[in-house]
Amino acid sequence: MKITFVQNEKEKKESDRVIRAGLSLRKAKTGTWILPPSLSANRKFVVVDSPQGGMAVFVESFDTIDGALLYALSIKDAATKGSWDHSGVLTEWGNFV
Repeated sequence: MKITFVQNEKEKKESDRVIRAGLSLRKAKTGTWILPPSLSANRKFVVVDSPQGGMAVFVESFDTIDGALLYALSIKDAATKGSWDHSGVLTEWGNFV
């Protein structure tokens, strides 16, 4: 699994292409991108996930980098994010990897 922490416009354009491919039901590039609030439209951490590089592309927003990482690493799913998307949750878990 490759996780890209988006740091520039080139990486942002790559994640945008994956989102567009998913919306148009075309094959998307495999990977996971984490956008910081400064590069996302909603000013939150955004995870763009294309696990198999197919047409399934998932986009989720998080209040904290901790929440974004737990989702990107497939440790938690978005359905219960209210209980674990808060600062310091990674230290609460100890060594979770």
